[in-house]
Amino acid sequence: FFRAVVPAMSLVDESLIADDKRAINELKQKLDTYCDQQKQVEDLLSMDAENAQVQQLSTQLQEAIKLTRGMIDERWAQLKEKEEQKYVVGAECEAKYEREGWYTCKIEEVIPPADEDDEKRWMVSFIGFPLHPLQECTLHQLRPFRPPPAERLVVGTVCRAVFKSGKFCECVIDQVTTKGTVWVTFQGYQNSEEVPLAHLRLAYQKDMKAKEKR
Repeated sequence: FFRAVVPAMSLVDESLIADDKRAINELKQKLDTYCDQQKQVEDLLSMDAENAQVQQLSTQLQEAIKLTRGMIDERWAQLKEKEEQKYVVGAECEAKYEREGWYTCKIEEVIPPADEDDEKRWMVSFIGFPLHPLQECTLHQLRPFRPPPAERLVVGTVCRAVFKSGKFCECVIDQVTTKGTVWVTFQGYQNSEEVPLAHLRLAYQKDMKAKEKR
């Protein structure tokens, strides 16, 4: 007997996010260059304030700085929108839990901004810790799921995976697939189950100090 599980997929093309980040870094480098040049021009004007050519250069640099800052703000807005689209209800990712680190979680609810000064928030449940209360997160407290290193996913490795109880139970890896899942056999059971890597915890991954729901 086996139970197959399909891992959650990202709804956003990660390459588009990478393009935005790369563009922002390039614009920041240009901005730094313009600001350095503007400082040099100001030094020249302090010695020759009536120099028309230097004044014109100063005006051009000020316009370039303003334009570049606007382009950076626009790219940041685009990047934030794409980042937010990844975290829809049902999506599995990672959330920062207090000072303990990052844990796999599932988006349970998306809370829209209350006004223009507010920001979107997400309610998440931590995978494998069903008794832990939901946690409210900002965008900065979420990140895409990071699978364990391939060299740690070895057939025969004793680890833990989420059982039908919703809790982590000890198991052994039987097979590693190429689609982000592993087949495991739970201790005390003969059935083999396919679980997504987000539902797996290896020996080096510490447990959360769970707080039970009230």
